[in-house]
Amino acid sequence: MKEFKAFYKVVEGKEGERCHYSTRLDTYGCGCFHNCKYCYAKSLLAFRGLWNPEEPSVADIKKIEKKIKTLKKGSVVRLGGMTDCFQPCEEQHNVTYNTIKLLNERGVHYLIVTKSDLIATDKYMKILDKNLAHIQITVTSTDDKIAAQYENATPPTKRIKAIEKLGAEGFDVAIRISPFIPEFINFETLNKIKCKKAIVEFLRVNAFIKRTFNLDYSLYTHKEGGYYHLPLETKKKLLKKITGFEQISVCEDCSEAYNYWKSHVNYNPSDCCNLSFNSSKSKYIGNLKLLKNTKYGFLSSQKYCPGTSLNIKNWLKTLDPDVCVVSGFQSKLEKELLDFLLQEKRKIIFVLSTDVYEKCPQKFKEAVKNGSMLIISPFDTQLRIKTRNAAKTRNKFIIEMVDKLFIGDLTSNGMLDTMLKDKTYCLIGEKT
Repeated sequence: MKEFKAFYKVVEGKEGERCHYSTRLDTYGCGCFHNCKYCYAKSLLAFRGLWNPEEPSVADIKKIEKKIKTLKKGSVVRLGGMTDCFQPCEEQHNVTYNTIKLLNERGVHYLIVTKSDLIATDKYMKILDKNLAHIQITVTSTDDKIAAQYENATPPTKRIKAIEKLGAEGFDVAIRISPFIPEFINFETLNKIKCKKAIVEFLRVNAFIKRTFNLDYSLYTHKEGGYYHLPLETKKKLLKKITGFEQISVCEDCSEAYNYWKSHVNYNPSDCCNLSFNSSKSKYIGNLKLLKNTKYGFLSSQKYCPGTSLNIKNWLKTLDPDVCVVSGFQSKLEKELLDFLLQEKRKIIFVLSTDVYEKCPQKFKEAVKNGSMLIISPFDTQLRIKTRNAAKTRNKFIIEMVDKLFIGDLTSNGMLDTMLKDKTYCLIGEKT
């Protein structure tokens, strides 16, 4: 058994700048039993005679312990950056098992990326700390037979069961579709997977990849960073096929696409891995008991019809004083309604499209103090930037939580109109 000495590395360069979790700790190296044909680590090491999939090198747990003692509590390390930390030899050596225990003791978060279902066995679930463990299980195909042609890993059907098991037990788990090769995916099967989070990483093509897969590479016309990529517009169309997850994020190399996903798609724009961190700060501000009241939702498109303001005032006068009005209060009409509600000391539930404020804004302090306001968020991550995708998540949260839904003005075929398909609501203003 050879010792793997280069088990710890901080990734630098372009990848290190964009990735929040550039500290990598590999418990095994210089080989991986999964021996995926597209593996970039294999492509770098095999031609130098440093790749042995049958007998990977094993890191010294005593040296790992010394390194972990130097890590800052609350920091994050990535397990399985170069080779899978749950490949079959783990059952013999238990280096990953003991590393996790050491990280727990130190209070260091660990992001595990694996193609194995071993992580979902009782042995590991007993030691995984829900406050520290973040798990991404990679699925490159929904068909076991297709996957077996290019990777020697656990069959995808078993990996999917592991994802669902970990999610049901409350772990921070995501399916990682990496690389995303549409030809290998049955989207109906993919979208039925019971998992909140999905991380997508599109295929990067070079000579090594072209020798690996028999695909039509004519669409990979954008060249950047030494690889050929799909154009952004093509990626957008393909991403729309992935619909079964509440939180979508794209891990991206290309600069234009990276900025687009960050601004328009990624659930947490500041973190494409979208890890959930339990925080000691309050998850709400105000009177939590208001959630037990009758709740009327109010949403409105951005397009503004001035005459609707009077309709809203008249509608408000008809409401029982104990009814809570629930909204994100972002469109012009929603903001007008918020001012009316505050003036009349009505009961308000304000749903944010970011995480909860660090401090209560001055404008709301009186309403919070007298118990007529609750400020909450559907986001459990440190989300500070407002995005269209976050707004959709917030509106969906509102629609699902209220007893009745009222709409101010509605733009045909707009984001809100699309969300309201097959939903019951009362239109106060106009549909244009």
